[in-house]
Amino acid sequence: MREFECAIDISRAFTELGIQQDDLVFLHGDAGVASQYREVPPPVRLNHLLNNIINFFGPDGTLVIPDFTYSFTRDIDFSVEDTPSSIGQFSETFRIHNKSIRSKNPLFSVSSIGKFQEIFRSSSSETCFGKNSAFDLLKKHNAKIVCLGCDFNRITFTHFLEESYGVPYRYHKTFSGTVIDKEITYAQSTDYFVRDLNIDSFCNLSYLKNSLSKNGLLHETDIGRFRIYSVSAVDFYEVGINLLNKNIYSLIQEGIKFNGI
Repeated sequence: MREFECAIDISRAFTELGIQQDDLVFLHGDAGVASQYREVPPPVRLNHLLNNIINFFGPDGTLVIPDFTYSFTRDIDFSVEDTPSSIGQFSETFRIHNKSIRSKNPLFSVSSIGKFQEIFRSSSSETCFGKNSAFDLLKKHNAKIVCLGCDFNRITFTHFLEESYGVPYRYHKTFSGTVIDKEITYAQSTDYFVRDLNIDSFCNLSYLKNSLSKNGLLHETDIGRFRIYSVSAVDFYEVGINLLNKNIYSLIQEGIKFNGI
């Protein structure tokens, strides 16, 4: 067990990625990583993994994990406490952790533990990727964005970059509904920079990933049989802006149809 756990040791992996105990980290995770704790009972493997991640951080560190629900796009009320995450078991298990606090965005909520959790809880509910959104905070505080066992294309911070730039393949759309926050119920409208379905606007970060790697800005290592990546929000943003200046479709599948940037 000791040898196997060492191969997926969170502290080792984070240290190799340059992540420190007082960092702000925005983490996209895959529950499959937890399956590697073979001698931990299956029902508690994911909690075991998440607790190892949480315990890595010191009192000045912050861990933020997305728990998006897309509630208003489905004409469903959003309960801050009770609406489950729509993006997987990893996200949902962190959301219900007794130390985590959830933000109130009815489409793109995040949960957090640590020093900055209150500013993320208070992030804007009026916009998904605009000013004072959770993603705006990631850039302001230069968070480290981490993909733990999941595809690099999962990085939702991309849409903050796209909205900031004003890409033509997305447009603003307002969604409205009801938010339930403990005993308080209120109407809410939120702006979402949605995809134009008339072109192939699915996210494809191949060019961005390659550019970050070539410039030594993308850090990666193995955690057992899975890959883990880390990049700073500011580096991601600045390299992405440079690519968009060269090819406005460089972050989506439409841009991959062309050769080079």
